[in-house]
Amino acid sequence: MSKQQKYVKTKYTGIRKNKKSGTYRAEKSVNGKRTSKCFKQLKDAINWYRVFNGKDKEVDKSHRSTNNSALNGSNTNRFELEWEEYLKHKESFCATSTIQATRARGKYFFDSYFLATPLREITYQFLSEYIARKKLNADKYRINFNEDLKKLKTFFNFYCEGKARETDPFFKTSLSTRNN
Repeated sequence: MSKQQKYVKTKYTGIRKNKKSGTYRAEKSVNGKRTSKCFKQLKDAINWYRVFNGKDKEVDKSHRSTNNSALNGSNTNRFELEWEEYLKHKESFCATSTIQATRARGKYFFDSYFLATPLREITYQFLSEYIARKKLNADKYRINFNEDLKKLKTFFNFYCEGKARETDPFFKTSLSTRNN
C-alpha cells in the first residue's frame, strides 16, 4: 500500500503546494542546512525562496520597507532615500561587482542636487534639463547617458511596482508602460 503525498510539486524550484490546506511550502538549503517556511500565497513563497540567504532568522515577506511619509500622503520622498532602498533590494539577487558598478555610476551621474530632489519633481522635463546640464560638463570621451537612463528607468519601475502603487497616484503606472 502506497502512502499518499501531502505536498504536490509546483513549476517553481523548491516550492510545493499542500493538497489539503492549499498553502505553499518553500524549502531551501543553504550551506548544508535545510530551511522551510509555509505561505498562503505562491508569490510570497517565490519571493522568500529568492531572497532567503540563511543568515536571517526571519525574512520580511515583502522585500520593500514602508516609508511613513509615503503612507501619510506627503510627497517628500527624496530620490536619495529611495535609491538606497533600491540598491539594498538589488543586493539580494545581483553579484557584488554589479552593485559596486551601479553605486559608482550613480555617484558620478547623480549630484547632490538630484539626490535631494523629491520624486514627484523628477519629470521628463526635469530629466531633459538635467541631462543637458550633464552633457555640458561631461568630458570629451563621454558619448551619451544611455546606461544611466536605463538604470534610472529600472529604479522608477521598481518604485512604481512597490509601495508607490498604493500610496501615490502619480506613480501608478511604470515607465515601461508609458509613452517614452
